Amino acid sequence: MIFNAHKKQEEINKLNIQSDPWDNYLYYDSKFFLDFVYNENFIKPEDKFIQLIFLNFIFQNEFLGNFKKDGKYVSNKLMNFFKYEIP
Repeated sequence: MIFNAHKKQEEINKLNIQSDPWDNYLYYDSKFFLDFVYNENFIKPEDKFIQLIFLNFIFQNEFLGNFKKDGKYVSNKLMNFFKYEIP
């Protein structure tokens, strides 16, 4: 399903068709999620644990649509917050 959504979005982009993000919401939601989880900078188990708690919070509260940046950017900001801001 996610693969099909990404294929559809690739075709839309190739044809330069303007589309409403709601028409392919699965692509946009999964793009953030996959970029967030598969961030090569954070592979330690404790980092993944923090990411999963944060993702669980996002999904339970339906906040995913509020993130305009890509998943790697948000993941990096989250990890930097935990590494440098919390004693």
